[in-house]
Amino acid sequence: TKNQIQLFGEFKAIDNQGNDITELFTPKVRELFLFTLIYTLKSGIGAGIRDINDNLWEGIPSAKVANNRSVTLNKLRKILLQFDGIEIVSTGGYLQAKFKKPFFCDYISAYKICQIPEGLSRQQLITFFGLVKRGRFLKGINWPWLDEIRGFTGNQVIDNLLNLATVYQKEMNLTEIEKIAQRILDYDDLNEEAIYLQVWALQ
Repeated sequence: TKNQIQLFGEFKAIDNQGNDITELFTPKVRELFLFTLIYTLKSGIGAGIRDINDNLWEGIPSAKVANNRSVTLNKLRKILLQFDGIEIVSTGGYLQAKFKKPFFCDYISAYKICQIPEGLSRQQLITFFGLVKRGRFLKGINWPWLDEIRGFTGNQVIDNLLNLATVYQKEMNLTEIEKIAQRILDYDDLNEEAIYLQVWALQ
């Protein structure tokens, strides 16, 4: 209800007072935030300044890029002051997203669940579905650098939801199976397993 940023479905930001401040994240501020957050999770050290420049300000003279990045980063940091537990820090040529409770982000939680080495339990699969069921990852946002990450995330979603569907098939939980199948089809509208699950549940 507050102090969270949602990345599954459409991007949504709710400050620590419960106000929807999504509109404060202008396109470039939003892109810098997401690039930094995603690459912090991916690498553990953050997003390299050179990578940020090349992806977010491609084809712009380097002198202008430094100024644009600085202005955008300052705007982002001011917005993040409206949340508890999230900040962007500069360290050794990288921008790093630092986050802790009570800040919540559905993508961070889903990403961490997927790192569990021994596979997910029934309850963890249910928790994962709860995190991703709002919709496709960053729906409506299209940046070239995001394609690979979106594909990887989509594969993780599909794999985990198919595992959860197998659990629900044994339990004959038809309502949840239909929901799972529909969410998989949001990522891959020709997914044979999801279509099979829909037909099976209807039968």
